[in-house]
Amino acid sequence: MIRPLPFLATATLSLLIVGFAGCSSSDGGGSTPTPGDDASTPDGTTPPPGTDGSVPGTDGGGGSDGSASDGGDTDAASDAGADATLDAGADAGPPAVRFVGRFDTRDATGPRMAWPGSRVIARFDGTDATVKLTQVDGFSGGPSYFNVIVDGAVGAPITVTGVSQDYAVAAGLAAGTHVVEIEKRTEANLGTVRFEGFTFQGGAGLLPPPAAPARRIEVLGDSTIDGFGVEGNVNNTCMNDAPPQFHNVRQGMAFKVASTLGADLHLMAYSGKGVFRNEDRGDNQLFELLYGRTLPEDGTSVWSFAGYTPDAVVIALGGADYTQVNGDAAPSEANVKAKYDALVGKVRTAYPNAYIFCTVWSQIKDDGAPAGYTPRTSLTNILNGAGGVVTTRKAGGDAKIFFHLFAQAAYPQDETGCYYHANDAHHTAKAAELVTVIKNATGW
Repeated sequence: MIRPLPFLATATLSLLIVGFAGCSSSDGGGSTPTPGDDASTPDGTTPPPGTDGSVPGTDGGGGSDGSASDGGDTDAASDAGADATLDAGADAGPPAVRFVGRFDTRDATGPRMAWPGSRVIARFDGTDATVKLTQVDGFSGGPSYFNVIVDGAVGAPITVTGVSQDYAVAAGLAAGTHVVEIEKRTEANLGTVRFEGFTFQGGAGLLPPPAAPARRIEVLGDSTIDGFGVEGNVNNTCMNDAPPQFHNVRQGMAFKVASTLGADLHLMAYSGKGVFRNEDRGDNQLFELLYGRTLPEDGTSVWSFAGYTPDAVVIALGGADYTQVNGDAAPSEANVKAKYDALVGKVRTAYPNAYIFCTVWSQIKDDGAPAGYTPRTSLTNILNGAGGVVTTRKAGGDAKIFFHLFAQAAYPQDETGCYYHANDAHHTAKAAELVTVIKNATGW
């Protein structure tokens, strides 16, 4: 059944790795170089906006707006939840900070990130690390929350609220080599964050980054797959609310899939976004429009798909289209199918050789839906029925497109997150389900 939750924009698995400027101390004294310096280039200079700021030898490219897009240069998550870090497998080349996700580099002060799951990774020699960040509130305000991961261990998150504010992310470590990472837990509607550099103390400072994983995955979706409200409980900690401190992309299905597959993840997910209509009927910024942006709430930030190529793309959208608002009627299957096919066409044009998985999320249900709504059946027809998006494209010769209907979530045990979103156990189960589908299709 459909619970009274705002169906959030479905997530697609995308992997983006950016090897842009690393702001750090090089002398171990904790000094911070000029924001925007690019330690990934041989001479440490900053590449002009729109050029390739990736680590030499990778396939990264710059977006048309100066967005960073290095397709092969991020840390590997080889097992579920485990970040591959430390000395082993470090990239050859100069010291650099690694960016994973879509980063807008037009601001000389530092690259900006907004999509959930955006990551900044640094390998360093030292005992302490701080990071300087600036928060700009989003459509729903703020603040932004970030996970902090040191040597593969997830610590307490940080709350980003200020302008050019320093946050301690590692302290009192044993002398030697370490890896520190910050990871955006929250969605773009809660803020865009500018990265202004790491500062290291107690050692030689920034080192070459960890080796990149061999696989890349991109996920498109809404809040149902990106860890929205996963740490809250609808019966007590977040009754009739969804405080951002309970959002955690690392506990969402998308992250768990990429981690299990040992793949870099590029996650484009936004609450309430649909393919034909959004949950907010007055909002005409559909998911397809946001998908073409580096920063989803900035129409001037045009993403360049040429700079990054995932091996697999997962699409989990449609919930917002079939959420009833003020008693309105369900959309026609023909209308939704036309827009869904246009989105898939955009993905296929950008990534001719990628595996594409069109899915119907577990919380999209017919039982309990409003009168006239059969979202699970309708989306299955739209994607996999006669004349459906996947059916038609397969018949037309696309052998790398697939359909998956997630096993239905059980209420209430699976849906205890804020606004009845999935809990961690359900995200884990659905990730395992999708991993099997992807492995069967790809041979991974």
